[in-house]
Amino acid sequence: MRAVDIEVYKDYFLIMGKDFDTGELSVFEMYDGKPLDGKTVMRWLKSDENVTFNGSRFDLPILGQACAGKSCTELKALCDRVILQDEPLYRIGIASPTCRHIDLFDPAPGVNTSLKAYGARMHMPKLQDLPIAPDASISPAQRKLLIQYCENDLDTTIALYRAIAPQITLRRTMSE
Repeated sequence: MRAVDIEVYKDYFLIMGKDFDTGELSVFEMYDGKPLDGKTVMRWLKSDENVTFNGSRFDLPILGQACAGKSCTELKALCDRVILQDEPLYRIGIASPTCRHIDLFDPAPGVNTSLKAYGARMHMPKLQDLPIAPDASISPAQRKLLIQYCENDLDTTIALYRAIAPQITLRRTMSE
């Protein structure tokens, strides 16, 4: 099982995963001169169970579009439609790729609560907002900063999963 998160900029795209048991990180990047190997990412995505926070509505559909060949600029435009114009991806015909997936957004206690707020409630050692403005261009040095930021979000996702594991088990049992 692994936590998965993405970061999207007009000239940089990041997909990261962190294994729950080993802490091993998987990092996939796309930027000028470094295309994303969509087939490899899709194999990786389908090789394990993925845990996200709001991944059904955001991360996985965007990740799927990246794997289908969309550019950073196109991905950022899609994200802006969702975030700035409040337009759900399913309304514009973009669905999540098929994979084993748990989205913590709905089973977590609270309504429209952010991952950062859950991190504060769980007393995570590091609370961090996005370190670079969403409309910025990303330099090579800033890529490392975004990887560190994303890893912190993955740690919070893993901690949230563990905190609400009984609710997830109940949902699984009832689904069966």
